[in-house]
Amino acid sequence: MVLPTFEDRLSSIGKDFQITASSSITVSELLARLSLIGCTLPVVPGVLGATLGGMLAADIHGKNHFQMGSLGRWVRSLSLMIPSGEVLECSEQNEPEIFRATLGGMGLTGVILSACLEVVPLKGLQAAVNVKTTESLRETIQQLESESGKSEYVSAWIDFSKGSVAPGRGVVVCGDRIADEQLKDSGSLWQPETGPSLPPIPGFGNTLVRWHNSLYHGLARWLPQQRLWPLESLLFPLESWGNWRKVYGQRGFYQHQSQIPLSQAEDRIQEIMDLVQASPYRPTLVVLKRMGEGRGGLSFGETGYTLSMDFANESGCRDLVHRLNEFVAEISGKIYLAKDSTLTQEQFEKMYPDVDGFRELRKKVDPRREIQSELSRRLGL
Repeated sequence: MVLPTFEDRLSSIGKDFQITASSSITVSELLARLSLIGCTLPVVPGVLGATLGGMLAADIHGKNHFQMGSLGRWVRSLSLMIPSGEVLECSEQNEPEIFRATLGGMGLTGVILSACLEVVPLKGLQAAVNVKTTESLRETIQQLESESGKSEYVSAWIDFSKGSVAPGRGVVVCGDRIADEQLKDSGSLWQPETGPSLPPIPGFGNTLVRWHNSLYHGLARWLPQQRLWPLESLLFPLESWGNWRKVYGQRGFYQHQSQIPLSQAEDRIQEIMDLVQASPYRPTLVVLKRMGEGRGGLSFGETGYTLSMDFANESGCRDLVHRLNEFVAEISGKIYLAKDSTLTQEQFEKMYPDVDGFRELRKKVDPRREIQSELSRRLGL
């Protein structure tokens, strides 16, 4: 495998470094190259195949948003080709409005060619993990709130299967990288890879999910709370199965990821769960994370919680997703644009009040609207 090269020079900033990389490099490739100089990305998504350009266009967040923010916080400059063919060097000092709009702008300001961003010390390739089970949604949120001030990475899996003995109970996973002095001195290749592929599972639905959830919660309760994991198991749990999306078959699935404001978060999350419980559908996977300070614009991350629910694409399920979108809009929450295929323009404008400023900037960099996507047409961008 041939990796795109960095600039020859790495400039030191305190204890951190800056690197410049091609927008086409993937998470997996970039982590491998950085590991050889003892560094890593400060923020990673849960997938390994995302490109740097795609991550910046979505301004991705990770399990450490409450501490580190989104990836856009760490970008110092980027090269952007606008529709005229001109290449702009954008930063907080040069073309700052375009720079900010591009981070989270879903690719609508131009084509990101490369980016310069800060990276952080890798520290080690293993993580000390603390696994805690909860018996209610309230307890799950309390654990997230408590642990997000202590650990580097925190997320909660939630049991919301049909027939669950306690909908909202969960497994909270808290992890911290373990420092390895030998790695710090010499560097070592770290290249997380996907595991074996999963085939489609006929009839994948409520019964199988309920069995899985009961087993998963039970094992988490009885196995040791303190564990030692490979770092990739903490950061990329779904990648242990290659092509895990195929388990849903050809119809695929919806992932509804919402941001819930911190004020009355528990009540609002419970209301979302009540809406789902009143429907014939149940999510196959539910993840809840604490979020920190946001960047504004079209970036998703903001102080509060993010609730992610995967639904098998069954007949009528889209109507439920629309109802969930409407509820999130009414409580001043957001839907993650990188995972959206259902928002209406009216709902979107309630969620992202800075959208008019983004539209005006789009007129400047792309007056003939040469850059379009299904999302931009649907949301009036």
